[in-house]
Amino acid sequence: MATTIRIEGVGKTFHKPTGEVVNALSKVNMTLESGTFYSFVGPSGCGKTTLLHMIHGLMPTSEGQIFLNGEQVTRPTSNKALVFQQALLLPWRNVTDNISFGIENDRSKTEEEKRKICESYIQIVGLKGFEGHYPHELSGGMQQRVNLARALAVDPEILLMDEPFGSLDAQTRILMQEELQRMVDWKHSGKIVIFVTHDIEEAIFLSDRVFVFSFRPGRVMKDIPVPFPTPRTLEIKEDPKFLKIKHDIWGLLAGEARKAMAE
Repeated sequence: MATTIRIEGVGKTFHKPTGEVVNALSKVNMTLESGTFYSFVGPSGCGKTTLLHMIHGLMPTSEGQIFLNGEQVTRPTSNKALVFQQALLLPWRNVTDNISFGIENDRSKTEEEKRKICESYIQIVGLKGFEGHYPHELSGGMQQRVNLARALAVDPEILLMDEPFGSLDAQTRILMQEELQRMVDWKHSGKIVIFVTHDIEEAIFLSDRVFVFSFRPGRVMKDIPVPFPTPRTLEIKEDPKFLKIKHDIWGLLAGEARKAMAE
């Protein structure tokens, strides 16, 4: 069955202890469909991560509603997985045990099935031979691959990614962009992937559609389709059509980014 997320008139307001009211998001509307990779780009403070957390169910909306397959989202559920910017691996667990964390209490699977799932994702993320290594023995890129494998092991319908490559060095980040397409086959699996990033080039390279947000309160300024087939190679970043999309998005964001800097 196809998965659909509907976001209807969603806004979010925060009330600080000082009495200050922060309007993070306002009147956001979008429909997200199976087998599609979406990116949210916008200036700092525009509510991208806030919206991601509301889709997951970690926080309520202040106005409007979010629906998953017709049911209102009110809490986190097992069909959604969230990947944070930091790997947040358990330091006392090795690679295999970190990946198994999300499924170890799943009574619908035998221990043998769980073992095979972990082995499969260790292979997929390219960590064969590192099963017994602990987080401190891994590079930043390897830790993030474990983080991603842990999320994928639960086989979520919806994969939410909050700047997962933001803490990596520039070279590793570029390689991980290419690797992610191999690790997450959203076209055939029917997953919805939502990726938050400040990097315009990264958003275009990975996505089927890019939502461009204004400065606070964040609103969707434009929904931009990306016309290139997937998976993509890094050479696509030199394509004139790619560069034109990048130029257009920056044209939308430049003024909004200046507002964020001036605050």
